[in-house]
Amino acid sequence: MADVALRIATLGLTAKLGLSDVIGKLSGQDAKEALQVLEREQITRYREQVRSLEQFQTTLKSLIEREVEGRDATLYVFIDDLDRCVPDEAVSALEAVKLFLDLPSCVFVLGMNREVVERGILQRYPPIPNPENPTGKPITRVDPLQYLDKIIQLPFTLPPLT
Repeated sequence: MADVALRIATLGLTAKLGLSDVIGKLSGQDAKEALQVLEREQITRYREQVRSLEQFQTTLKSLIEREVEGRDATLYVFIDDLDRCVPDEAVSALEAVKLFLDLPSCVFVLGMNREVVERGILQRYPPIPNPENPTGKPITRVDPLQYLDKIIQLPFTLPPLT
C-alpha cells in the first residue's frame, strides 16, 4: 500500500497532474489499491466532520440550556450579507441554520438580498432536462421561493435605500 501511495505522489509531482489524472495513469492492482486508499480517506474525513458537527451541536445545546433557557431569555443570532457569499456557501449556511441550529430559545435573523440567494439555490439545485415535455422546459427540482419559505418563518422585506 505504501508503494502505491509513493507512486501516486511521484506521478502527481513529476507531471503536475490532478488526482484523477494520476489514478488514470495507474492500472490493474495499483489503481484498485489507490481507489481503496482514497475511499478510506474520504470515509475518515466524513466521520470526522460528522463527529465535529455533533460535538458542536451538543456543546451549543448545553450552553443554551444553561445560559439562555436557565435565565428565561432568548439568544438572537444575526447572519448578515448571505447574498455576498459564494452561492453554494450561502445555501450551506441556510441549511446549517435549519438542520443543526434549530434550537429552543434561539432566533436567527438573516440579512440578505432574497433574489441573489434564490439564484444561488437554483445554482446549487439546477433544473433537470425533461425530454418528455414538448416545449423542452426543464423540471425545477427545488423552487427557491418554497425553499426559503420553509427556512424563514417571518420574512421582512425592506425597501431599497434611496
